[in-house]
Amino acid sequence: MHETLTSPLAPSHTAPDSQPTGLATMAVVAASAVQSAANALSEMALREITAVSPEVRMVDLSHLSMVAGDPERAVVAVYLGVDGDLEGHILMAYSESMAMSLVDMLMGEPEGSTVELGELEISALAEAGNVAGSFFLTTIADWSGLTLPPRPPVVIHEMCGAILDTLAGELALQAHDQAMVIDAQFTCDGQVVDASFFMFPGDRLIEVVGSTRRPEAVLL
Repeated sequence: MHETLTSPLAPSHTAPDSQPTGLATMAVVAASAVQSAANALSEMALREITAVSPEVRMVDLSHLSMVAGDPERAVVAVYLGVDGDLEGHILMAYSESMAMSLVDMLMGEPEGSTVELGELEISALAEAGNVAGSFFLTTIADWSGLTLPPRPPVVIHEMCGAILDTLAGELALQAHDQAMVIDAQFTCDGQVVDASFFMFPGDRLIEVVGSTRRPEAVLL
């Protein structure tokens, strides 16, 4: 049984006519970026990890804490600050059960082996987030021509609403009004891990990627 982080009701918080015109292009780029993250995790785990084509949507910051359903639900998130041409944030978030499943996947253990998140498990999640996030950003940077170096990862084990509200408040002060949410799924030998990537500021990233014309680019 898989426990998804984001709520299926979340898309209704953003009206269809408010979706950026570059969202379709971003979906293509995001699919390649998530696959790059899966490839990086494969190298780290020495096992083949694949990614299912992700869903990409924009969410108003005022509704961000509702994206994960119950805002008081505990989640594990790997946070990376982004510097360079487009300063921002990337957050890879998992439900607690999915975070433990990811540790099993990375360690080559049977699903259900990890039952708590101790120092070793948190360290593995931080490294996975650093590797996956860096490859994810590199793919977007290669497509857009931007420089997007990540900062060191920070693992946060907290209520989802508290994490997202903090980031939403900071972005609102910077005059951004939307976040981009990418729902992804990683699989390996029958094990499945659902993850959500939150990109901030999503509206600016959509604008830059949507206006980039890279017909020669090949997304693998």
